[in-house]
Amino acid sequence: MESGAELDALVAEKVMGWHLVDGWWVHLNGGLAGYHENDGLPAIGTEGDSDRWTPSDYIAHAWEVVEKLGTLTLSRGDIADISVWVAQFVTEEPGYPVNVQSVAKTAPYAICLAALKAIGAEVANEEILHRI
Repeated sequence: MESGAELDALVAEKVMGWHLVDGWWVHLNGGLAGYHENDGLPAIGTEGDSDRWTPSDYIAHAWEVVEKLGTLTLSRGDIADISVWVAQFVTEEPGYPVNVQSVAKTAPYAICLAALKAIGAEVANEEILHRI
C-alpha cells in the first residue's frame, strides 16, 4: 500500500480507532477526533476545510499515531544505496505483535505501516522495497 489518502483512512480507522458519525471522525468512545470527513477521508479543521489528516505524508500527523501506540524506534539507513526509514513499534498489548517494524522511503510512511502491523494488520515490507 502506498502513502496517501487510502492509507491515511485505514490508519484513522484501524489504529486511531476513529469512525464517521454525521460527517465527523469520532473516537470509539464517542469523543470528537477533531477531524471532519472530506470525500470519505479524515480532514483537519472545520467542515468544508480541504486540509486532510495525512499521517503517511506529514510527520506532525504521524506523531499523533506514535502517541496513540507508544514506544517507537525510528532510524534512517540505506538499502542497496537507497535511503530508507525504519520504524519499529514495541507493544505490550495482549493479542498484538510484540515487536514490529516497517521500511519505507519516508519516516511518516514507515510509521503508518509499522502502526498497522502493531495492531495486527498484515503489511508486506517486500512491496514497499520494490516501490522505493
